[in-house]
Amino acid sequence: MLADFERFGDSGRIVVGSIGLLATYSEDTEPAIKRARVFAGYAGWGPGQLEAETDEDAWIIEDAYPDDIFTAEPNRLWSSVLARKGGSYKLLALMPEDPSTN
Repeated sequence: MLADFERFGDSGRIVVGSIGLLATYSEDTEPAIKRARVFAGYAGWGPGQLEAETDEDAWIIEDAYPDDIFTAEPNRLWSSVLARKGGSYKLLALMPEDPSTN
C-alpha cells in the first residue's frame, strides 16, 4: 500500500514527495495518512535483467509525480505520463490500444 503521509517518519520508505510505503500499522502508532491506494500484482526480473533492459532503452523512463499514484483515471495514466514527457512521446500517447483500429 502506498500512502500520502502527513509525517515522513510514519513511512517505511518514502517513494516520491510525501508518498511512501506503509510498513507497519497498529492502533498504538496509527500513522497520519491523507490518502492511500493498494496495488496488487507482481513483476519480476532475473539478476541484472532490468539494468540490461534499461541500458538497451527497452523502457520509457519518466519521473513520477505524487498525483500519478492517486489519479482518478488510472486507465489513462500511461498516456498522460507520455504526454507530459513531450516530444515524440506525446504522439505515442495518442495511439489507440489496438493500432489495427486506427
